[in-house]
Amino acid sequence: MQQSGPTIELDEASTSNSVDSTVADSIRNHPLMPILELLCEKCADATETMQPRAFQMNDVFKLFEKLEAKGVSTNTGNEKLDKFMRDAVLVIRTHLFELQKVASLADDFYTKYLQALRRRISHEVLIGVSGDSDDDLTEPNQNDELLSSNLEQRTVAILTTPQGTVSISLSPRTTMVRKSDVTPPEEVA
Repeated sequence: MQQSGPTIELDEASTSNSVDSTVADSIRNHPLMPILELLCEKCADATETMQPRAFQMNDVFKLFEKLEAKGVSTNTGNEKLDKFMRDAVLVIRTHLFELQKVASLADDFYTKYLQALRRRISHEVLIGVSGDSDDDLTEPNQNDELLSSNLEQRTVAILTTPQGTVSISLSPRTTMVRKSDVTPPEEVA
């Protein structure tokens, strides 16, 4: 079975090491190469640390100013190479912006996750893990069983105060107070 479609024939000159090294040398010697190297280092640093200092561009601007002060032109006369290098700088700079967005999202997630954990932990400390949640995997202690068995039979309102949790039955004659996990609930008539 023969393959259909275009075929590319390579001659010796296009694959020789001398041509490849000439192109590589012209890229390495391009006036924008120091900027490109600095941006690549910043991307690597930003990827590893996600610290705000990795996203600051002051050193890149200073390098541009330094090149301008020396009178270095960003054009070499090779239009394709100049365009390639400008595009490379823009692409790497865009990647740095995207990494900054990822770092910002990661910080937001971290903050919200910690807040959720703190709320959950404070809720469990104040209320206890007495079956409030379907995903509680801890075994209930004796006080929790007593409290939940008494409360299962009627609708209650729960109020958390600095002194403890107060469960108020919707029938006006019974109120249960739970001061801590150590003391059993007391009935107040």
